[in-house]
Amino acid sequence: MRRRLKKFLWLTGIGSAIVAAFPFLVVLASFALVVPGLVLASLPTAFLWGAAFAAFFWPLDKRVRGRAAIALAAAATAAVLFVAPTPGQHLASSRFAQNLASDVIPDTALRAHGDVRLDYRYAPRGGGPTERLPDGTLPLACNGLCIALLFSPGVDSVTMNLSSNRSPEHRGAGEEPLSDRARTYRLRPRTECPDGNDAGVEFAPPPALTKGLPHEHRETIESTW
Repeated sequence: MRRRLKKFLWLTGIGSAIVAAFPFLVVLASFALVVPGLVLASLPTAFLWGAAFAAFFWPLDKRVRGRAAIALAAAATAAVLFVAPTPGQHLASSRFAQNLASDVIPDTALRAHGDVRLDYRYAPRGGGPTERLPDGTLPLACNGLCIALLFSPGVDSVTMNLSSNRSPEHRGAGEEPLSDRARTYRLRPRTECPDGNDAGVEFAPPPALTKGLPHEHRETIESTW
């Protein structure tokens, strides 16, 4: 048993070193033949189990001969490899649980009012300005939710914004910068809109492109539609 264990450790140890030095061999073997790829991928794990088994078996073999030493070493190896990751798993689970929050259900329906801002990860579809920006992109359009909010009582304006430009630093600091494609939409009387615009919606770049949505919108309208 000692000779077989030594040969096993030599083979798996050398194979693990090769896999660690040239990990692309696992990918190539998996594409060429599935079984060799699985064997190469399992070599480090086999070496770890074999080394842990040898650490228990060699001392036990001097005191307990035969299959009893093998059984005791195998049980001790399984116990150690099962118990060793447990503290880390409990710590990770507790940290994950701390970041979870239960669902928040308001007592009454939430009603939008004042200046509303909608953040989207991707540009929504809808009607809006057709003049392209210097980078070739179009300003954000007023989609169905934007129009519905504009016609809701108490809503003064709706700002469409892209949230994909937020960096990890912005998220950590709770900052919500406005994208260059952001646009603010408001309802206006039809008499103040150009010909062909029956919706009575006008848009303009938000007054501040580096800070959050301001409370007051100044009348700096560049164009209407």
